[in-house]
Amino acid sequence: MQEALRKIYDVTSDTLTIKIPPNISYPKKAEVIVLFLENKIDPIPQADPWKATRQFREKLEQSGRVFSDSVELIREDRER
Repeated sequence: MQEALRKIYDVTSDTLTIKIPPNISYPKKAEVIVLFLENKIDPIPQADPWKATRQFREKLEQSGRVFSDSVELIREDRER
């Protein structure tokens, strides 16, 4: 038989500690689902996902070396 715990917590930080009552035998695994009671969750602003890629390409360009297009090399290899 599965047992369930339900308790509402005041969230005051990014960490939530759940105490398991002593009358529950400790299983090897537990599934934890967090449901926020408020409808609004402020999104975390995302950094530019392409920033690191652009910086890497700029460093390659600054080296003065010419790098071939690997996609083109793969196409040529398939055509052989």
